[in-house]
Amino acid sequence: MRLLSCLVFAAGLFGLAPAAQALDCAKAKTPEELAICHDPALRAADDELNQAYRALRAGRDAGEQKVIEVLQADWLPSRTQCRDANNAVDGQCLLGLTRRRIAFLRGADGGPDSQGRLRFVGLYRPQRSVADTALKLSLFEFAQPDSEGKRLFNNQVQGWIDNARRDHAEIPPDADGPCHDCEFTVTMPQPFQAGSFISAPIMSWSYTGGNHGSGGTDYINLDLTKNAKLALTDLLLDYEANGLAKACYDQILARPDGDPGNAGAPGLDGKQVPSNPFMTAFRDPTDWFFDGRTLTVRFGLYVLGPYAAGEQTCALGYEAVKPYLVEGAVLPGEGR
Repeated sequence: MRLLSCLVFAAGLFGLAPAAQALDCAKAKTPEELAICHDPALRAADDELNQAYRALRAGRDAGEQKVIEVLQADWLPSRTQCRDANNAVDGQCLLGLTRRRIAFLRGADGGPDSQGRLRFVGLYRPQRSVADTALKLSLFEFAQPDSEGKRLFNNQVQGWIDNARRDHAEIPPDADGPCHDCEFTVTMPQPFQAGSFISAPIMSWSYTGGNHGSGGTDYINLDLTKNAKLALTDLLLDYEANGLAKACYDQILARPDGDPGNAGAPGLDGKQVPSNPFMTAFRDPTDWFFDGRTLTVRFGLYVLGPYAAGEQTCALGYEAVKPYLVEGAVLPGEGR
């Protein structure tokens, strides 16, 4: 299934300028642009990025080109993650981010840098009347699902598309009257894979009238050889998992609000340690994902405290995670 042209969903998209073009250092303004212009390695990588972008757009129809433009425009602000508190840019961080994006663009439609893996798949249908909703889905699938695990991944992606068509095509009967801006949006950022392990968050948002919409994030974490979902602890020995959970717990407690409610419990020495609810939630396979640089563990509403405490997350860099991995485990996205 190849539906790139169906993904044109951003407001005003057809007026969008190309999202990547040769950088004119005489007009460089942002910290990232200035860093690129003063570092030969970054400048070379930026040129390579633009070449990969242009190659992906070449020969496609106008709809497909607009999709690629908006995806690239959405990526560009992510480069600010390489700034420090004084807005100085970490050159190695930006170089790694750019190289991963180059690999993504070269492999976005099942090309060589995708290792024959992934391609865009999606669905767009504009709102046709005040009685239905706009459908805006942007996901990925395996271009060649040659294993049960890859077929399972594709089936889950197709399930989101089928669900949108079946359950979100019209506003619900209990909606607050006609809706002029109703929509159902699903977005999957670039999945990360290492060997047989793939990790992909899926973010959804629904608005059917009223004061606000609702949304959430689901996660696909699969062992592609075993045709099975993975728990975080499948990558960690139990003792080491406890150690990594403690690092996550310490990060949450270090925040200004401290313990959100029931994350901690008194230890034998009287000091606070991770509570049983915390440890149980840490092992929940639906509440974690990798993004190529960090492991993020998310605790939903009410898991670690009252509603007012909100969702809690910890983000652990790969260097912090590596000591706790089982032998042979490889982190997704590493080295890309």
